[in-house]
Amino acid sequence: MKTRTISVVLASQHVGTRALVEGILEREKGVEIAGETRDTERTLAMARALKPDFLILGADLPSSTGRETAPSPPADSREIARMISEELPATRVMLLDDLEDGAFSGGNATPGYLNDRCLAVGGTCVSLAGWSRAGNTAAANQPVMATLKNVADDVIKGKPETLFDKLVFLGTLGFAAGFFLSLTIFLAPVGIPLGGLGALTAVVGLAGKLVTALRRRARSDNDLPTFGEAV
Repeated sequence: MKTRTISVVLASQHVGTRALVEGILEREKGVEIAGETRDTERTLAMARALKPDFLILGADLPSSTGRETAPSPPADSREIARMISEELPATRVMLLDDLEDGAFSGGNATPGYLNDRCLAVGGTCVSLAGWSRAGNTAAANQPVMATLKNVADDVIKGKPETLFDKLVFLGTLGFAAGFFLSLTIFLAPVGIPLGGLGALTAVVGLAGKLVTALRRRARSDNDLPTFGEAV
């Protein structure tokens, strides 16, 4: 059975932000960028014309007319988000904290840089496919605030992955020490149990890393996280 393509309209005044989000979305199977815009008027027109599954727009999206020349104050990003959510209830709206172009300049536009980033809501990386499968609930259709998260922050903040990495390292070290000690006659009684304990510790660490990875994948692909306050 063929998977339905998830269409996305991406709106940001910053070229770097659009390129970064596009690179992140390319990692998701079945996600297609249907269009890109850089101001509120074109965003509203494109969303109404294409009726995408997702609208991702920068929080400081400018107006193409300008407030001085417009007959009435132009809509800002939050107003656009509310309007699209009301007019197109099947379109999920994500209001993204915008980035300056400089945040994506120089050598940052590399596969490694992109792999370290994700779209996050409420501090949790989200999958558009998982969000889409959540159904047309009130929570799913409310505009939500999102950020571009550095997933490496989880390791820096001491998440479980760090503990399991240490267990694997210490277990491997203990196993190696026990193996070499067991080669000697006098230290074999110490080396054998030390090696066994080291091997057990390494196995526990590897099992923990596997379980953590599976839970993260399940949460990202299948669960609708708590999105926090709607805009």
